[in-house]
Amino acid sequence: HDATNVIVENNYLHDLCHEGIFMTPTVSNVQVLNNQIVHPTTAGINIDGTGDLIQGNTISGTYQHPSALGGVFAGCTNDGGSNADADGMRFFGANHIVRSNKTTDIEYDFGDTTKPNPDPHTDCFQTWGRSGENTTNILFERNWCSAPTNGSLGSQCDVAVIQALNGPVGNLTFQNNQFQDLIRGIDAALSGGGTPVGQLNIYNNTFDNLDEEAIVVSGGGSRTDNIDNNIFYDVGTQWDGFIAYSGGESFSANVFYRRAGAPGSGLWWGGSAVPPYQAVDPLFVNYGDSTGVGADYHLCIAGQNGCSATSTIGHTGATMPSVTNDYDGNSRNGGYSAGSEQMMH
Repeated sequence: HDATNVIVENNYLHDLCHEGIFMTPTVSNVQVLNNQIVHPTTAGINIDGTGDLIQGNTISGTYQHPSALGGVFAGCTNDGGSNADADGMRFFGANHIVRSNKTTDIEYDFGDTTKPNPDPHTDCFQTWGRSGENTTNILFERNWCSAPTNGSLGSQCDVAVIQALNGPVGNLTFQNNQFQDLIRGIDAALSGGGTPVGQLNIYNNTFDNLDEEAIVVSGGGSRTDNIDNNIFYDVGTQWDGFIAYSGGESFSANVFYRRAGAPGSGLWWGGSAVPPYQAVDPLFVNYGDSTGVGADYHLCIAGQNGCSATSTIGHTGATMPSVTNDYDGNSRNGGYSAGSEQMMH
């Protein structure tokens, strides 16, 4: 329980009644590197302690109630009961780096209790804080998350649910990540009790095809989050706009583009009047604009052939001293790009 300077590397962990890798609050400087975790229960990795490095791992097929499958899973009955869930990673503690991990293929079984995941609230990353700990100073970078396995999003599937129910949580940075085909993005709203989550920094991420908001920070008091250089592509495709907001956020050089144009209403803006999208950030496509030609949206998003030399998206993002590379590890120089990939001239 008091492990220090331990390396867990290059393992194949599969078909488990509990998490694939579980840390306690008393560990420090644990490195979890390049492991493949298939069919864990509850979560692939539970991060805790101080100063851990979680890098290069793949988590897939987390189960909520694996005992429904019988066979080798028949004994997996201590799974949390009605609180059972199916997540990628859960995180607590301080000073961690969570880098270049992949979470994918977590199924949703639409209430069918004969299957392992009848009703999970799946999160790639989740915390609610822990009593006696300060969950703080954590960097999430160059991760990829796309949870559904069957092409359907089910009822809930989020990038991250961040709450401070049992202990303080804040100073979390998400940069150079790719988040795709989910219900919602980074959700740090004040809900279910607890206290407001502290500072969030959201830099150079690509949010691709989210039904609802990419960022939820409403109801948490006055916030001072930094939201810079992100691409929001086809976000709010069925329900709300790109953010649920209470005030205090700082926006710079983000891109919002929907193929159908920005919604005319439905942007959840903390109960105040809904501003025009381009009043939030000049690069946002406006209501009714389904082309975005003026900023070369059609060249820079969703697997196209890269940006032109004059592209606003590709080469005139805000320079971020803390973001020195991109999702692939390429250096960011010669003009920053929005999103997780640095577009080259």
